Amino acid sequence: MGFGAVHPKSLVGLIAPSASPKTLYLSVSFSNIWQFIISLLYLAYNAVLTAMLVANEWDSFGKIQKNLRVTAPKGHQRSTYFVSVPLKYGLPILFAFGALHYTTSQSVFVVYLIRFFSNGEEDVEHRSATSGYSCIAIITCE
Repeated sequence: MGFGAVHPKSLVGLIAPSASPKTLYLSVSFSNIWQFIISLLYLAYNAVLTAMLVANEWDSFGKIQKNLRVTAPKGHQRSTYFVSVPLKYGLPILFAFGALHYTTSQSVFVVYLIRFFSNGEEDVEHRSATSGYSCIAIITCE
C-alpha cells in the first residue's frame, strides 16, 4: 500500500459502491472537497501574511525613509511584488501548499471497480464507483 494505491480495506464506506452516475458524482465530490478546503486555507493564510507584511512595511516608513512601491516605477520608486508577498515568504508557502495538495490527492481518490467472471469476461452489470484512501499518504500529509 503506497501513495494512491487501492486496497479492499481502504474503501470509504460512506458512499456505497454503485454504478449510478449519482454515486460517481458523490465520490468525485468527496475526493476533491479536500483540495477545495486546502485552497481556501491557502487564500486565508496568504491574506493574513499579506496584511502582516503590509503593516510591517507601513511601520518601517516611520523609522526609515523609503521610496514608495508603485506598479510602473520611475526614478527612485520601487516596483511592487510579483505576488502579494516577497519571494522569500511566498515561495516556501507555495511549495508547502503544493506538496500538501499532492499528498492530499494521493490520500483520497475515486475508485472505479470492475468485476470479472472466472473465465476473464467483464461483468458489465456490476460496475461500481466509490472513494478510497491511502493511510501512508494521509500520515505523510500531516
